[in-house]
Amino acid sequence: MLESSTRVPLSPIDEAKMLNNLVKHFGTISNVSVKIQRSGSWIYQRLKLLNLSEETQKKVHSGELSPTKALEP
Repeated sequence: MLESSTRVPLSPIDEAKMLNNLVKHFGTISNVSVKIQRSGSWIYQRLKLLNLSEETQKKVHSGELSPTKALEP
């Protein structure tokens, strides 16, 4: 209980970096999906954030720009 009350939420960019490491470790998005109990499409969308420019990633990281808006064409 103490751990969850003091945990700082990850930014979407931090989540994407963590997921990228998990995919490297477990081999596929599908394997990671099972391990973390999130859909493969959610993981894929987070990973796409790593393809954004550094400037856009900073805006997403700071909360200035939502992940959804950042990924719009």
